[in-house]
Amino acid sequence: MSSQFLILTLSGWLGVIAVILIASLSPELKNRPPLIFKYPARERNAALITVLVFFLLSIALAIFTPDWILSLPGRFSSMQWTIAVLSILIVLIAFLVLRYRKQPFLSFGWHKKLWRPASRLGIALVFLAFFLSGAISRFKEVLSSDSLLTFAFLIVIHLAWETAIRGYLQPRFSAWLGGTWGWLATSVIGVLLVLPIGLSFGLSNEFILTTIGNQFILGWIMKNSGHVFPGAIWAAASAWLAL
Repeated sequence: MSSQFLILTLSGWLGVIAVILIASLSPELKNRPPLIFKYPARERNAALITVLVFFLLSIALAIFTPDWILSLPGRFSSMQWTIAVLSILIVLIAFLVLRYRKQPFLSFGWHKKLWRPASRLGIALVFLAFFLSGAISRFKEVLSSDSLLTFAFLIVIHLAWETAIRGYLQPRFSAWLGGTWGWLATSVIGVLLVLPIGLSFGLSNEFILTTIGNQFILGWIMKNSGHVFPGAIWAAASAWLAL
């Protein structure tokens, strides 16, 4: 792991923390209504069962990775494609559980009253990611057809992952364990979910560091914004810059 990579990664996280601290002072985010479940014990149990299903899917994809995933073309590695497939599967499962439990979308990380501050925060985090990586000049590159499709794909994948982990699980674990412990528990789950796939393809020090750090940072963004979008689009921008 190079010192340059370590400095860029740490500066990126510190920048996100600074932006979130400033944004959390805005009345729209500071005074957002708390999410309260009518039957928190039932939601906790549903979330725990959902986590178990998520882990089984991750292990299954790690052990029995389909050939069609390994042969997918493009700028992504087989491990990234596998994690992308996992992201789609877990958000579909979370959505089905949400509908079965007849829960509103505001308990899925998509509170419509928070969309305006969340979108502003997300855009600020994207510009921060480009600025701190010294890649402002590459921003125009996103507008090219190939890069635009890649960036759009990354946004979809990270929205799926964040909706399942931060949107569905984190509010329920926070209602059970409290805001801080719910954030920490969900972040650990996010790391462990990626671990089986990472082990099957080989773990690098850079992958371990960014996975652990990003999961905790993304959980903290959700904790302070109450919305899936800011963290997802920041993660997508960071992933695109790393290609």
